[in-house]
Amino acid sequence: MFRLIGTMKIKPEKIDEWEAIITCRREQVLRDEDFTLIYDFYRSAIDPCEYVVIEGFADESGHERHLKASIGHEAMIACFAEPPTLQKIWPVNGCTTDAD
Repeated sequence: MFRLIGTMKIKPEKIDEWEAIITCRREQVLRDEDFTLIYDFYRSAIDPCEYVVIEGFADESGHERHLKASIGHEAMIACFAEPPTLQKIWPVNGCTTDAD
């Protein structure tokens, strides 16, 4: 499984808006995109303005399809305090809960 981890700093005054956006967005993605297997958001226990998204796809083409299907990014981007960081990751055989 191909995964992507994104870290986002959100403007403090945009937290409520951000959480409403990602709640709706997650619902939509998991309902409409059978190629997106994981789309989970987390909030930092240390910094209340920092969020992490973990996205999972069978392969990189699933991620490309997710990007093409994505709508409403402008509202998400308007909440960012700074550009997000993105990291693409692959499981290590025998060291994850993903199928080896």
